[in-house]
Amino acid sequence: MEIFAVTSVGICLVAMKQNKLDNKAGPLVYAYAAGAVGAQQNILFKGVGELFKVGIYGEGKSDFTVHPFESVLWVTVTILLAVAQLSIIGKGLAKFDCVLFSPLYSAFLILCGVVFGAIYYQEFADYDAGLWVLFSIGLAIAMMGLGFLIRSHHNKDLEVRQPLL
Repeated sequence: MEIFAVTSVGICLVAMKQNKLDNKAGPLVYAYAAGAVGAQQNILFKGVGELFKVGIYGEGKSDFTVHPFESVLWVTVTILLAVAQLSIIGKGLAKFDCVLFSPLYSAFLILCGVVFGAIYYQEFADYDAGLWVLFSIGLAIAMMGLGFLIRSHHNKDLEVRQPLL
């Protein structure tokens, strides 16, 4: 999961750095990058919470020990991901219309959170063919909704920019 998340966000960051994104692809790339980084950060945040719970209260697995270096490392990575997420959101809001960018970001945060969380917590291991079909249909419907949002927003931009005469 980490390989996919890092690779996909890396591709988005390269595309963002080149500054050649149009008004259709640009909001998608920025929103996906922010959502994917946020989803990864949420998973790490839960892990850090579990580390603190085990370290402070001694709850959890009895064979699990908390190492100070690893704890500091995961807290630091979580904070860095939160800063990266906020930075990408800020850049996306500066470049694109908030009415378009905000729902795209929220949708990608939820979609990536569901997919990354299911991969990390191995929830897909119990899926049979029927559940895979339903899950895929749900993802496809969500992605179609994002496509409709971008298309309708782009069409409204064109209408506004048309000369009145």
